[in-house]
Amino acid sequence: MIKELGKNLGFIAYKLGAEIAPATNTSYDASSAGSFALLLAALAQEADRAVETRMSDIEAIRALLPDDSALPLRPASWHLDDVNALHADALEQLIDVHRWAEENDAALDRAIWQFLNEHASRHALELG
Repeated sequence: MIKELGKNLGFIAYKLGAEIAPATNTSYDASSAGSFALLLAALAQEADRAVETRMSDIEAIRALLPDDSALPLRPASWHLDDVNALHADALEQLIDVHRWAEENDAALDRAIWQFLNEHASRHALELG
């Protein structure tokens, strides 16, 4: 098991961007190494927060769906693929509800837009 996966990926990203990229012989290689460093930094953030952000979204979406929603209470397992599947299902159901709310329920429409704003903030990458 790799402990502190996000921290270790972040360290690799730092080394790649701060030490390896500047030591390359061509600007193309330096640019490639810098791009890989940014990608690794993004992966590090996702490794640390992927399940938490998706489950936060799912709980927020659940509050916006009708009580008779078929959204399961929890994913099939805590593997990221299963969490992603439940997250995708929740978002699909939210799209249907939002389509209805746009024409029939202004308060629900505003609540969904508020969720979408919070969702974007929750998933934003902070790359330095």
